[in-house]
Amino acid sequence: MSSFYKMDPSAWDFGTAGLSLEEEAAYLRIVNAIHKHDHPVPNNDRILAGMFRCSTRKARALVNALIEAGKVRVEDGHITNDRAISELVRRGFVSSSRAESGAKGGRTRAERAAKSLESNDQHQAVASSRIEENREDIPIANAIGGDAPKTPPAADDLPEPDDDFAKQLFDRAVAFLGRHGTDARQARSLVGKWRKSHGDAEIFEAFSACHKAGVVDPVPWLVARFKPKPEQGQPAINDNVIRMVNESLGIAEARRIS
Repeated sequence: MSSFYKMDPSAWDFGTAGLSLEEEAAYLRIVNAIHKHDHPVPNNDRILAGMFRCSTRKARALVNALIEAGKVRVEDGHITNDRAISELVRRGFVSSSRAESGAKGGRTRAERAAKSLESNDQHQAVASSRIEENREDIPIANAIGGDAPKTPPAADDLPEPDDDFAKQLFDRAVAFLGRHGTDARQARSLVGKWRKSHGDAEIFEAFSACHKAGVVDPVPWLVARFKPKPEQGQPAINDNVIRMVNESLGIAEARRIS
């Protein structure tokens, strides 16, 4: 669940100037729900009525008005907003990158500490520990109004421009696969193939679930996730069903001959 998200009041007022007060309130609740649950909102009248605190008929009318105004769209049975989903994708991959950087930093620090102890120089080990503590105090001092760190911020910490959502999703999905050992060309091919048969919201949901599950090798996991499901009312025919049909046909043929 996202604890907060960026919102520019002036931009919001400008963007919702053409909506009624009820439509703006419904729009805000949809955006809040997407950020709260890290997922598009189910396009279900009863769920929407609960969110908007109104009747199902009124809820459906509000959603239709927002669709006509171009504020939301329905994809794969869910109500989504491109800007909100784009922010979720950006925040998810930034969080993943920071976690990986933190793990690498922890291993490096442990290796340095082990080398200091092996040198049997106690004074050097103590001095090294104090230096590390002072470095760790820099972000804290900056947070309470002290001096800013002299080292430049990481690329993931810098604000990113509002790129096209589809391109941003594609690039970050390829980067995610690359960090887990997939060749760049193969990663682009896989993501492009999946986007031909699945919507952007479904792609985002799958990669988000893969990241949260901590999958080590994401390609087989995602291939299984995107595997087409049997159509409703058309269950897959297994070997037992085929054998039963053949036996029935054999019995019928034997009766006809006799």
